[in-house]
Amino acid sequence: MATSIQRALSALGRALSFRARIVLMLVTYAVMSAAVVAVILQQLRADVVVASQNTLAAFAQLSAEQTARTFQNVEQTLEGLEAQLLPAMRSALGDVHSLSADLRRLIESRPFLRAVTVLDSEGHVLFSSERGVVGLALSDRAYFIDSRRRPGLRFQLGTPVRSRTTGEWLLPATRSVRLPSGEFAGVILASVNPLFFDRVWTVEGTIEGQSTALWRVDGAMIMRSPFAEQDIGRTTFSPELMRRVNAGAMQGTFESASRVDGEHRLVAFRRLADFPVFVITVMQTADQALKPWRHIARLAVAGWAVSLATLCALGMWLVTEWNARRAEHDRYLMLFDANSYPMAVLDRASRAVLAVNDAALREYGWSREEALRMSASDFYAPGNALEEGAVHEASGSNRVRIVTGQRHRRKNGTIMDVELRSRPIRFGNVAATLVMTQNITGQIRAEQERQVAEEELRESQERYRTLFEAAPYAALVTDRETLRVLAANDAAVTLYGRSRDELLALTAEDFYVPGDRPAMTRRRRDFSADVTTVLQGVRHRRRNGSLMSVEMAVRLIEYQHRAAALTIVTDVGGRLRTEEARKVAEEQLRQAQKMEVVGQLTGGIAHDFNNLLTVILANTDEVQEEEGLDPRVKARLEQIAKAVLRAAELTSQLLAFSRKQALTPKATDLNDLVTTTGKLLRRTLGGHIEFIVDLAADLWPVDIDRAQLETALINLCVNARDATPGGGRMFIQSRNIGYQAGVVPENPEIGARDYVRLSVTDTGTGMPRDVLAKVFEPFFTTKDVGKGSGLGLSMVYGFIKQSGGAIGIKSEVGRGTTVTLYLPRSDKTVELAAAPGTGTLLTGSERILVVEDEPQVREDVARQLRSLGYEVAEAADGAAGLAAFEAAKAPYDLLLTDIVMPGPLSGNALAEQVRRRWPGTAVAFMSGYSEGTRASTRLTKPFRKHELARYVREALDSAMN
Repeated sequence: MATSIQRALSALGRALSFRARIVLMLVTYAVMSAAVVAVILQQLRADVVVASQNTLAAFAQLSAEQTARTFQNVEQTLEGLEAQLLPAMRSALGDVHSLSADLRRLIESRPFLRAVTVLDSEGHVLFSSERGVVGLALSDRAYFIDSRRRPGLRFQLGTPVRSRTTGEWLLPATRSVRLPSGEFAGVILASVNPLFFDRVWTVEGTIEGQSTALWRVDGAMIMRSPFAEQDIGRTTFSPELMRRVNAGAMQGTFESASRVDGEHRLVAFRRLADFPVFVITVMQTADQALKPWRHIARLAVAGWAVSLATLCALGMWLVTEWNARRAEHDRYLMLFDANSYPMAVLDRASRAVLAVNDAALREYGWSREEALRMSASDFYAPGNALEEGAVHEASGSNRVRIVTGQRHRRKNGTIMDVELRSRPIRFGNVAATLVMTQNITGQIRAEQERQVAEEELRESQERYRTLFEAAPYAALVTDRETLRVLAANDAAVTLYGRSRDELLALTAEDFYVPGDRPAMTRRRRDFSADVTTVLQGVRHRRRNGSLMSVEMAVRLIEYQHRAAALTIVTDVGGRLRTEEARKVAEEQLRQAQKMEVVGQLTGGIAHDFNNLLTVILANTDEVQEEEGLDPRVKARLEQIAKAVLRAAELTSQLLAFSRKQALTPKATDLNDLVTTTGKLLRRTLGGHIEFIVDLAADLWPVDIDRAQLETALINLCVNARDATPGGGRMFIQSRNIGYQAGVVPENPEIGARDYVRLSVTDTGTGMPRDVLAKVFEPFFTTKDVGKGSGLGLSMVYGFIKQSGGAIGIKSEVGRGTTVTLYLPRSDKTVELAAAPGTGTLLTGSERILVVEDEPQVREDVARQLRSLGYEVAEAADGAAGLAAFEAAKAPYDLLLTDIVMPGPLSGNALAEQVRRRWPGTAVAFMSGYSEGTRASTRLTKPFRKHELARYVREALDSAMN
């Protein structure tokens, strides 16, 4: 390995040395040639600058001469005017119009003048070549002030100003006029046109970018060409120019940056010899002056760059050729050493090892020195000589020969399976063979293991395929990208009612109604390959279009080299219906338990309260029977009796919703009841509600307490009226509901029998779901305080359930409410209503034993019976009553007993003893509350005297018959 690296480094060093020489030569040439070009260009630039400055100096001299001649002409003109106008200025009596006309003719022959104006000693215009300016005050002008203050100043050129009449720029040239006495007489003003210098300074062959300016030595700009209005009068003197002028220089050239626009310029200046306070400058931008030089410089640099590039290209070609020839051998040597496969070069004649790479040394375990002393046969495993013949066969052609099934040995004696690749080459001047070996022992072992794994995989796939097909739940495999169904088992075929081919033509989206698809698209993002995702509340479509509730268990898998999802689908419709039924049953149980608690409370209250009402009602009846009673008192007593009966009715209502009231069920024509009650309801509901009745013609009779059902129907209609305050419709409908085996009933609470359905529907406000869940609870009401007790629907619910029926309610806010009663069908014949009896009290003379634990009730009942002619005995409880029977010489004709009494014997137990031991005695019951006893077999407290008389008489007569 070290020898190979040394050879590579030596070759690399030789190549770099040659490249360094080439690069050094190119760098030397580049530096020297660049220096020569730079010196030449620098000298050429200096020559161009000097030539430009000389040209500018010539223009400056020409411009200075022309400017000086112009100023001389102006001065001479003013001198002539002074001699001509002095008399008029002295007397101030000249003809203004005539003199002004003379001045106008004067300036016509002098293009450098715009106007000539004569000012008096006070600065007012005496006459002028300009029209309309006579009398104009110009005493504030600087040139006037200077002329008046400085007696020795006769002629001056001032700073440019703007005309007060035309607004144009003027260069004022003034001549002070004084009398022989020296007194100041005024000023003659010549307005020089600054633009005249623009024309004077412009000649043929003007330098591109040239600008000419006239300055005062104090730095103020008098005129500039090209004309620059914004610079007139500004002090923008170049510091270099100021320095030279102050040093007394009359002319010269220099380079500087302009204070006007900051641009670098070449400047030539010249002072006016006759007017030394003025300086002429001629300038040219360095950019314009050096434009020819830059053109030459670009050509020179381009030529230098081309020559340098040509030399560099030649040098690089030489380096490339050198490296290519030197690297060819090194490259093959490097590839040979760096190859990861074991390689060796064998002498084709002697089979001796000529070269071996590092990978072969690592693979076989010999050192390089040991390997180079070996021949090809030394690598063979015992009994393996196929390689030699293969190598000899390969030496006859240039193509690669691949030989398999070879076995080589390592230095440590281990044997390995190899694959050989050989090709004839020239190794120096020796005919040789390049051999590359590859250890395929691991590959053979891996191939064997792969075959075993494939077999196990086939068996596993077969097992899982069997499990997939035989699974009792529907299973689907879908593509995660396209959602196409890739596989479906037999249970899926059965569940969806489709053939396997039909399922495989679907996508996962096809199982959902359009409204459910967006939600499923969002839920698919939660699917995982690590955790099974369970989805509930999902609906799938069968082939016939029906929907079913399903539960899905989804897990991401790989199926046939695709990203897929395995979905187990379970039809949970039956389970959901069972759970719903269980919830309904639980709710019914809670309601029943609630009613049981309320019933126990109301039962106890009803017993004691009705005893109190019985005492009041009995005494009221007794007082009303007194002779000579004041009719007003009798009427008041009747009001007391009615109040007691209303209190008893309230007690009955309390027992109704807890299903503890005593019912008198009879076969009843429901249509007749609705018709009779409807006549009352039409008056009660008012004209703002349309009352519609739809009654079945062949309606079955029902076994029900008619009076309680009337009350329930009235309650429902009143609720419907209150829910329709703005007016609307109310429907009452009756229908037969026959039992059909195997058909789900429309109300889960009705049993396997026939029912008659009575429904009350309104088009009122309706109720939300949370209110609907509480409507049957006692004392729950949505009406205002004082307008509802909350017992109406509770009483209806308790009464219907106690009667063996069912009740249902549906409501929708804004649409209305429907309450439906399911009443059990009766096999009995409807009885005609009995004619009301007369007001005559029924009497008798039989012996009666009254058993009552409440002393006042017992005493009042006994007194009422005695007033009816009966012989009455009293007992305080069941044991006392039984003792009274045993002590009597003859059995009593009637036992009238309370049902709920303290002690070991209740009213029912006492009645059983009496019936067994004294069968000829009639038994009658009375009670304010007795659960489980039919009202037809007992007298309900409180009762009127005539009710007691009739009940006792009927009991005695029934026993006799």
